[in-house]
Amino acid sequence: MRISFFSFLGFLLTLGLASPALSTGPVLAPTISPDVVITDPRPGEALQGVVLVEGRVRGEDFSSAELTFTYASGAPRNWFFIGEVDLEDEESSQYDFRFEWDTTQVTDGDYDLRVKAIYEGGQEVEATVSDLRIRNYSPVETQTPRPLGTTSPTPETPEAAQQTSIPTPTPLPPNPVSLERRDITAALGKGLAVVGGAFACYGLYVLIRKMTR
Repeated sequence: MRISFFSFLGFLLTLGLASPALSTGPVLAPTISPDVVITDPRPGEALQGVVLVEGRVRGEDFSSAELTFTYASGAPRNWFFIGEVDLEDEESSQYDFRFEWDTTQVTDGDYDLRVKAIYEGGQEVEATVSDLRIRNYSPVETQTPRPLGTTSPTPETPEAAQQTSIPTPTPLPPNPVSLERRDITAALGKGLAVVGGAFACYGLYVLIRKMTR
Protein backbone atom coordinates (compact mmCIF):
# COMPACT_ATOMS: atom_id res chain seq x y z
CA MET A 1 0.00 0.00 0.00
CA ARG A 2 1.41 3.33 -1.01
CA ILE A 3 1.24 6.29 1.42
CA SER A 4 0.53 9.58 -0.26
CA PHE A 5 2.35 12.79 0.57
CA PHE A 6 -0.77 14.38 2.04
CA SER A 7 -1.36 11.46 4.36
CA PHE A 8 2.20 11.70 5.65
CA LEU A 9 1.84 15.47 6.16
CA GLY A 10 -1.38 14.95 8.10
CA PHE A 11 0.39 12.47 10.34
CA LEU A 12 3.12 14.97 11.15
CA LEU A 13 0.58 17.68 11.97
CA THR A 14 -1.32 15.32 14.26
CA LEU A 15 1.89 14.39 16.05
CA GLY A 16 2.83 18.04 16.46
CA LEU A 17 -0.54 18.91 17.99
CA ALA A 18 -0.41 16.00 20.41
CA SER A 19 3.13 16.64 21.68
CA PRO A 20 2.26 19.68 23.88
CA ALA A 21 -0.21 17.54 25.79
CA LEU A 22 2.58 15.07 26.58
CA SER A 23 4.94 17.76 27.94
CA THR A 24 5.36 18.30 31.70
CA GLY A 25 4.74 22.04 31.55
CA PRO A 26 7.02 24.95 32.60
CA VAL A 27 9.33 24.55 35.66
CA LEU A 28 8.51 27.08 38.38
CA ALA A 29 11.21 28.67 40.53
CA PRO A 30 11.07 27.68 44.23
CA THR A 31 9.59 30.23 46.60
CA ILE A 32 12.00 31.54 49.28
CA SER A 33 10.45 31.85 52.73
CA PRO A 34 10.85 35.18 54.60
CA ASP A 35 13.96 35.12 56.76
CA VAL A 36 16.27 37.59 58.60
CA VAL A 37 19.84 36.79 59.67
CA ILE A 38 22.30 39.01 61.60
CA THR A 39 25.89 37.92 61.00
CA ASP A 40 27.62 40.68 62.98
CA PRO A 41 27.86 41.56 65.87
CA ARG A 42 27.71 38.28 67.79
CA PRO A 43 25.80 37.61 71.05
CA GLY A 44 27.71 38.68 74.16
CA GLU A 45 30.20 40.81 72.21
CA ALA A 46 31.64 44.02 73.70
CA LEU A 47 30.97 47.09 71.51
CA GLN A 48 32.73 50.44 71.36
CA GLY A 49 32.37 53.40 69.04
CA VAL A 50 30.77 52.95 65.61
CA VAL A 51 29.77 49.31 65.07
CA LEU A 52 28.93 47.76 61.70
CA VAL A 53 25.72 45.72 61.81
CA GLU A 54 25.61 43.19 58.93
CA GLY A 55 23.23 40.48 57.76
CA ARG A 56 20.69 39.58 55.10
CA VAL A 57 16.95 39.60 54.47
CA ARG A 58 15.27 37.00 52.23
CA GLY A 59 11.75 36.46 50.98
CA GLU A 60 9.30 37.50 48.28
CA ASP A 61 7.48 40.85 48.36
CA PHE A 62 9.92 42.47 50.81
CA SER A 63 9.02 46.06 51.75
CA SER A 64 11.34 47.56 54.41
CA ALA A 65 13.50 46.79 57.45
CA GLU A 66 14.33 48.67 60.64
CA LEU A 67 16.97 48.43 63.36
CA THR A 68 16.00 48.77 67.04
CA PHE A 69 17.49 48.01 70.47
CA THR A 70 16.32 47.43 74.04
CA TYR A 71 17.75 46.78 77.48
CA ALA A 72 18.83 43.16 77.94
CA SER A 73 17.04 42.90 81.28
CA GLY A 74 14.20 45.28 80.57
CA ALA A 75 10.64 44.41 81.59
CA PRO A 76 8.52 45.19 79.68
CA ARG A 77 10.75 45.18 76.60
CA ASN A 78 10.52 48.61 74.97
CA TRP A 79 12.34 48.75 71.62
CA PHE A 80 14.06 52.01 70.67
CA PHE A 81 14.37 52.97 67.01
CA ILE A 82 17.89 53.31 65.55
CA GLY A 83 17.20 53.69 61.84
CA GLU A 84 16.00 52.21 58.57
CA VAL A 85 18.18 49.45 57.15
CA ASP A 86 19.53 50.10 53.65
CA LEU A 87 19.43 46.91 51.59
CA GLU A 88 21.64 45.95 48.67
CA ASP A 89 19.62 44.20 45.97
CA GLU A 90 21.67 41.19 44.90
CA GLU A 91 18.78 38.96 43.83
CA SER A 92 15.06 39.35 43.49
CA SER A 93 14.42 37.73 46.88
CA GLN A 94 17.67 38.18 48.89
CA TYR A 95 19.11 41.43 50.21
CA ASP A 96 22.29 42.09 52.19
CA PHE A 97 22.35 44.99 54.63
CA ARG A 98 25.07 46.98 56.40
CA PHE A 99 24.28 49.59 59.04
CA GLU A 100 26.66 51.77 61.06
CA TRP A 101 25.50 52.06 64.68
CA ASP A 102 27.11 54.80 66.78
CA THR A 103 27.12 53.24 70.27
CA THR A 104 28.49 56.41 71.86
CA GLN A 105 24.93 57.77 71.72
CA VAL A 106 23.83 55.02 74.15
CA THR A 107 24.63 54.72 77.85
CA ASP A 108 26.99 51.91 78.73
CA GLY A 109 25.13 48.72 79.58
CA ASP A 110 23.85 45.40 78.22
CA TYR A 111 21.43 45.52 75.28
CA ASP A 112 19.61 43.38 72.71
CA LEU A 113 19.71 44.36 69.03
CA ARG A 114 16.90 43.56 66.57
CA VAL A 115 16.41 43.75 62.80
CA LYS A 116 12.74 43.53 61.74
CA ALA A 117 11.78 42.98 58.10
CA ILE A 118 8.31 43.99 56.89
CA TYR A 119 6.76 42.36 53.82
CA GLU A 120 3.83 43.38 51.66
CA GLY A 121 0.63 42.21 53.25
CA GLY A 122 1.77 43.07 56.79
CA GLN A 123 3.97 40.02 57.53
CA GLU A 124 6.89 40.77 59.88
CA VAL A 125 10.01 38.66 60.44
CA GLU A 126 12.76 39.59 62.89
CA ALA A 127 16.17 38.49 64.16
CA THR A 128 17.71 39.41 67.54
CA VAL A 129 21.25 39.51 68.93
CA SER A 130 21.24 39.32 72.73
CA ASP A 131 23.55 40.50 75.54
CA LEU A 132 25.58 43.07 73.60
CA ARG A 133 27.87 44.89 76.05
CA ILE A 134 28.39 48.57 75.22
CA ARG A 135 31.55 49.72 77.02
CA ASN A 136 32.54 53.16 75.74
CA TYR A 137 33.06 54.77 79.16
CA SER A 138 33.62 51.74 81.40
CA PRO A 139 36.23 48.95 81.43
CA VAL A 140 35.59 45.91 79.27
CA GLU A 141 35.35 42.63 81.13
CA THR A 142 37.89 40.10 79.90
CA GLN A 143 37.71 36.37 80.40
CA THR A 144 40.89 34.31 80.18
CA PRO A 145 40.13 30.98 78.48
CA ARG A 146 41.23 27.89 80.39
CA PRO A 147 43.73 25.66 78.51
CA LEU A 148 42.31 22.40 77.27
CA GLY A 149 42.94 19.37 79.48
CA THR A 150 43.28 21.36 82.70
CA THR A 151 41.01 21.09 85.68
CA SER A 152 40.12 23.66 88.26
CA PRO A 153 42.15 23.45 91.51
CA THR A 154 40.56 21.61 94.40
CA PRO A 155 39.58 24.03 97.15
CA GLU A 156 41.55 23.53 100.36
CA THR A 157 39.55 22.18 103.26
CA PRO A 158 39.47 24.16 106.53
CA GLU A 159 41.24 21.29 108.38
CA ALA A 160 44.10 21.22 105.89
CA ALA A 161 44.39 25.00 105.92
CA GLN A 162 44.50 24.99 109.72
CA GLN A 163 47.15 22.29 109.82
CA THR A 164 49.41 24.03 107.34
CA SER A 165 48.99 27.46 108.89
CA ILE A 166 50.01 26.49 112.49
CA PRO A 167 53.84 26.57 112.87
CA THR A 168 55.57 23.76 114.78
CA PRO A 169 57.56 25.10 117.80
CA THR A 170 61.28 24.36 117.83
CA PRO A 171 62.57 23.03 121.22
CA LEU A 172 65.20 25.22 122.88
CA PRO A 173 68.57 23.72 123.89
CA PRO A 174 68.99 22.93 127.62
CA ASN A 175 70.36 25.72 129.82
CA PRO A 176 73.67 24.57 131.33
CA VAL A 177 73.28 27.01 134.28
CA SER A 178 69.89 25.64 135.37
CA LEU A 179 69.91 22.98 138.21
CA GLU A 180 67.39 20.30 138.76
CA ARG A 181 65.94 19.40 142.19
CA ARG A 182 67.82 16.12 142.43
CA ASP A 183 71.13 17.90 141.83
CA ILE A 184 70.39 20.32 144.67
CA THR A 185 69.49 17.43 147.02
CA ALA A 186 72.67 15.54 146.15
CA ALA A 187 74.82 18.62 146.76
CA LEU A 188 73.12 19.27 150.11
CA GLY A 189 73.69 15.65 151.19
CA LYS A 190 77.36 15.84 150.29
CA GLY A 191 77.71 19.05 152.28
CA LEU A 192 76.10 17.53 155.38
CA ALA A 193 78.36 14.44 155.11
CA VAL A 194 81.45 16.64 154.96
CA VAL A 195 80.32 18.67 157.97
CA GLY A 196 79.47 15.50 159.94
CA GLY A 197 82.86 13.97 159.09
CA ALA A 198 84.60 17.11 160.28
CA PHE A 199 82.79 17.03 163.66
CA ALA A 200 83.61 13.31 164.01
CA CYS A 201 87.29 13.92 163.39
CA TYR A 202 87.30 16.79 165.85
CA GLY A 203 85.62 14.65 168.53
CA LEU A 204 88.07 11.83 167.96
CA TYR A 205 90.95 14.29 168.24
CA VAL A 206 89.65 15.59 171.56
CA LEU A 207 89.16 12.05 172.93
CA ILE A 208 92.70 10.96 171.99
CA ARG A 209 94.16 14.05 173.60
CA LYS A 210 92.40 13.39 176.91
CA MET A 211 93.60 9.79 176.96
CA THR A 212 97.20 10.81 176.47
CA ARG A 213 97.27 13.12 179.46
